[in-house]
Amino acid sequence: MSASAGKVALVNTTTALNGTGCPFPISVVDYVGFGSTANCSETTPTANLSNTTAALRKNSGCTDANNNSTDLKSLHLHPAIHLLH
Repeated sequence: MSASAGKVALVNTTTALNGTGCPFPISVVDYVGFGSTANCSETTPTANLSNTTAALRKNSGCTDANNNSTDLKSLHLHPAIHLLH
């Protein structure tokens, strides 16, 4: 999976998708195209991503108006330190 552009589908079946994904088969529950070269997305893809950024849904993950560029925001990732007791 590319760090800069691509697409991810959430489906309600175990059957593999084939082709470009556009138009979406009925089994696709949600679809995210990320990066400017993504060849399919819900309306418009998210911003370009990298190894240090992630696309996260707005409103604590509850925003889904079927437009990737406005539903998701790009954030820089910061490693967390976890202490085990």
